[in-house]
Amino acid sequence: MRIICLFLFGICSISFADESRVRLEIAHGGTQDYPPFEIMVEGKLAGVHADLIRAVAAKLNWTISFKNVPWARALVLLEAGGVDAVSYISKRPERERYTYFLPGNTLSFVENTFFTYSNNTSPILYSGDMLQLKDHTVVTTRAFSYNKTFDDASYIRKYAVNTLAQQIKLITSRRYELGIANKTDLHIAANRMGLREKITIITPSVSRLPAYLGFSKTKKHIVLAEQFATALTQFKKSQAYQHVLNRYNIPR
Repeated sequence: MRIICLFLFGICSISFADESRVRLEIAHGGTQDYPPFEIMVEGKLAGVHADLIRAVAAKLNWTISFKNVPWARALVLLEAGGVDAVSYISKRPERERYTYFLPGNTLSFVENTFFTYSNNTSPILYSGDMLQLKDHTVVTTRAFSYNKTFDDASYIRKYAVNTLAQQIKLITSRRYELGIANKTDLHIAANRMGLREKITIITPSVSRLPAYLGFSKTKKHIVLAEQFATALTQFKKSQAYQHVLNRYNIPR
């Protein structure tokens, strides 16, 4: 009888431990790839961010899953408490109402830049002052944040599309003159499309912003956000972090 009781106690203990384990559902914008940071490989999220999140979650003994949805939908889910976190999210005042942005949860940095089609006979004058673009229409990706000044600039006309590939097509076909995008994403996407030589990057860059793993305020995940931030900060000091960067040819 004692052996049976101990056996049953062991089963209950395992079950309780399993139930108490942190389980996170993390949304990401899955309508397009953002190599080397977030890409879909055989239906599974891969890339720098996915590797970092999985490695840190393993150290915390958390169970995680990724939810692949359009970017605008990911934000709606985060605000409504439909997911626990969103990856590759930048800080904006309206997002801070429902998202914890902790410095320790920075996954990477995003350099945003304007671009136009090559051999533009009417050079775009831009030295960092957004007012210089007040007579232009800028093609953006829907629900993306690029820079507070640009995002709030009502004097700049903006035309939103669903993907970066659509932006590139509109610019290289000369239907529009000016686009804005993450510089790394732009280079990779244009190369994949065979259109890299047909776009020109405009300097200076618009911004260099941290991209976070943003945790849900709606679900009151501040403790989880802090735990992850501490673990990620420690992980970035390890050789394993350097291995992740090396895997994707990213300088430290």
